[in-house]
Amino acid sequence: MTWHRFDPATFTIGRTDLAVTPELSIGLYNAERSIVDAFRLAHTEGSEQAIDALKRWLRRGGQPSLLLNTAANFPKVLPKLRAALEVLL
Repeated sequence: MTWHRFDPATFTIGRTDLAVTPELSIGLYNAERSIVDAFRLAHTEGSEQAIDALKRWLRRGGQPSLLLNTAANFPKVLPKLRAALEVLL
């Protein structure tokens, strides 16, 4: 098992809380944040996973502008994501 620690400044970007019971909620990241994280972790998890997630998201009607807005908070990811979008679009 691998533990990934997120920067507290970016922890809430794309994150919502889902109530499981009246006393319990869990945090979920939206699709855009999940794709950004897949690109962020491509050096350990492999780039195929990130590219496949991006392709599926685009096929389902994902809006590149929303993804780029989220990625703007992660400067190291932005160039990789832009390059992938240029190839896929």
